[in-house]
Amino acid sequence: MVFVLAVEGYDGAGKTTLVKNISAILAERRVDCTVIGRGAADSSTNIAAMTQVIKRSDGGFDRLSPCSDMFIRLARTHARIGIAQASGSQVVIFDRFIPYDISRLDEGVSDVGRSLFRDTARAFPVDLTVYLSAEFDVLWGRVNSRSELSLKEQLGRDHNLAGYKSLDDVMGSADFFGEILCVDCTQSEADVAAYVWSRMECLLGV
Repeated sequence: MVFVLAVEGYDGAGKTTLVKNISAILAERRVDCTVIGRGAADSSTNIAAMTQVIKRSDGGFDRLSPCSDMFIRLARTHARIGIAQASGSQVVIFDRFIPYDISRLDEGVSDVGRSLFRDTARAFPVDLTVYLSAEFDVLWGRVNSRSELSLKEQLGRDHNLAGYKSLDDVMGSADFFGEILCVDCTQSEADVAAYVWSRMECLLGV
């Protein structure tokens, strides 16, 4: 039976780095793993296209209506789940999954959207959700050290602080993401990976 890991956290938390490190640990132990992101390289061209539409809207360009935004996020989630179900892997890792999409929903559709995503999560349960957390200014400092910012990040500190708080609220109130492991992402990359792996090892029984 497939083990499903979701890695969550706001921009700059080190999600992609953790995913790579856990994938490497699994490879060393000969555990077959599939990583599913939101771009063409680690999902599909259709998912990547949906992601670009969402990113442009999040960045203030070609803004989607609240309903359109909700349904395209839901469609992308189901497409990603389809890849997971067809993978045949022992472990599937999602680089961001349902919690982040819920946190981005407009208030006008948040109740309906949360209900739809809850039904999706219950139909495709996650075994472990890792929430990489730190003070916002720590993450924002990491983001601003990058050579290129996303459209959303270019909207500035206040806009992103609101997004950070929204995700934190979702992670604190969610009851349908499986076990949630909160991890201080100011630790070294190696320590974060070792801590997450120690929990995964228990759950996987490897």
